[in-house]
Amino acid sequence: MKLRAPKFYSSMNHYLLGVLGGKWNKVRLAMVTVFIDDSGTSPDQKVAIASAVIVESRRIVALDKEFSEMLEEEKFSYFHASACAAGNDKEGFGEWDEAKRRRVFGRVRNIVKKYGVNAFSIAIDRPLYDEIVPRDLRTELGRFHYTWAVGYLLEFLNNWAGLQKLDTPFEYVFDCMGKGTKQLPKREIESVMAKAEERRPGFYSGHYAFRCSKQTPALQCADLLAWSCYQFALFKLCGTLPSDIGKDSFWDFEGYRPRGIKWLQAIVQTREQLKAWVDEEMGK
Repeated sequence: MKLRAPKFYSSMNHYLLGVLGGKWNKVRLAMVTVFIDDSGTSPDQKVAIASAVIVESRRIVALDKEFSEMLEEEKFSYFHASACAAGNDKEGFGEWDEAKRRRVFGRVRNIVKKYGVNAFSIAIDRPLYDEIVPRDLRTELGRFHYTWAVGYLLEFLNNWAGLQKLDTPFEYVFDCMGKGTKQLPKREIESVMAKAEERRPGFYSGHYAFRCSKQTPALQCADLLAWSCYQFALFKLCGTLPSDIGKDSFWDFEGYRPRGIKWLQAIVQTREQLKAWVDEEMGK
């Protein structure tokens, strides 16, 4: 009896099937999934950032499979950009030499570019935000810099959908936030999504989830994007020079133009832009 090779299992595809049920086959060709990750959310960091990779849902299985094959070939189980770049021994990167780190970063970037339709990133200077945004407005819109960036990111994604003439809801996937200090940011993201639902009913409620990045290759791709854009934002806002890997990663994404179209929109919020946004919000 000839044994069949087991079919590749994609936990993200399984999740979408569970959410959409019988509607999956009707919408999968047009449906988009947005994977959102952060960088710079620790209190001691000067910049907070939210980044998104847009993936056609029908290609998620292929992404998961190619990413898993890369992990197996490189003999590790989970990609975390900051830990890999720093050679963090606790996360299994301590014995990697520079050549392997560069090779793996390059392979992950290629997967991100191959499967990502577009990418967006919003960075905010945390001290500048605290200076310009009034306390009562922060209370209403979220006290965390990252959640503000998520709300701003949703507006960009909504505009992108209009330009692409997409009128079906996206699925949004955030990196899982567990117990302890990350519970409050998670609740704030839920509040951001609820406000977005008020503006556009039927497009956000029930269309987002928190997933474990270790089980979701596309979130590991979003992690690399966020980390790369964070290196650029640190340089622009604080003058901090990025590492060679950080510089290579950002400019690889920044220079990517499939069919002559700019793939990444990386925005670093300036004082003037933030003040204009505050004035608009206060005038509502």
